[in-house]
Amino acid sequence: MTQPQILPVPFYVLCGSLGAGKTTLLMRLLEFWNSQGHKVGVS
Repeated sequence: MTQPQILPVPFYVLCGSLGAGKTTLLMRLLEFWNSQGHKVGVS
């Protein structure tokens, strides 16, 4: 029996002051990764 391959999962933390553009950056990153065929999640 073979062991399942464990792949590393990238983890990003966005932080900054109010009005710094965190939501805009997050939305653009999600759109880009989605267009590249990546599965993404936000918590």
